[in-house]
Amino acid sequence: MEEERAIFGSMASDFDADTEVFGETLVDSILAQLEPNVRLDDQVKKMVAEYAEEYVDKVLSMVCQLAKHRGSKAVTRADICYVLKHYFRD
Repeated sequence: MEEERAIFGSMASDFDADTEVFGETLVDSILAQLEPNVRLDDQVKKMVAEYAEEYVDKVLSMVCQLAKHRGSKAVTRADICYVLKHYFRD
């Protein structure tokens, strides 16, 4: 994790690794945009939020590793596209 923080440089000081990116409120917001008449049970919302959080963590970890492998301290759009295309295509 320390290596990943180093890659982000100055952004790392503003980022708390324990900060939740996808909370239940965001799940509600996205669902309202996709299907306004659908409601999820609180337990289901929590599971969806946890799954999304894990997915983002995995993607970001691999993206940071790729940037580091390239010898870069910055993540590019191309890094993200590469990881999504080659590792999360299914």
